[in-house]
Amino acid sequence: MSQDKLEGLVKRMEETLSEMERLKAHCGKQSEELSQLVVELRRENQELVEKYDRLTVEMKEAREVIAQLMDTKHAFDAKERQAQKLRLCRTFQTSKSKLPERSQLSVGPAPGRTSGSSDSTDTAVKAAKHVFKVCDDVIVSAARGQEICYGPQHGTLMFLTVSN
Repeated sequence: MSQDKLEGLVKRMEETLSEMERLKAHCGKQSEELSQLVVELRRENQELVEKYDRLTVEMKEAREVIAQLMDTKHAFDAKERQAQKLRLCRTFQTSKSKLPERSQLSVGPAPGRTSGSSDSTDTAVKAAKHVFKVCDDVIVSAARGQEICYGPQHGTLMFLTVSN
């Protein structure tokens, strides 16, 4: 080999070595950055796991509260329906002996109420005269949704209109 070729080879080897050193430094720097990113990602992952666990517990508590609220709502709705039925009842004091016989019953608007139209009242009265079912404390007429209830424990006559 000639001297020039040998010097060219040495020079290329030195350049290659310096390039390798530069690449080694660059790779080391990137490796360090990646290690820091991995540590940061692990920390963030741990924080997310903890946050997920907290949210899971909060969600469970929220579901329990919602279930309790739904139970309360259902109970409230039941009481509201009961109160609405009681508001619909018009109670009139009467003695048990003054309760009319089945044959004397007629149905129209409850006392103190006015009827919507004479046709509907006539229809209701005609239907009510055909009493089809007598239960212990309730005389049910065929008038659509209208009942005449007698509560013997209270000695009262109640008129209740239930919509269909």
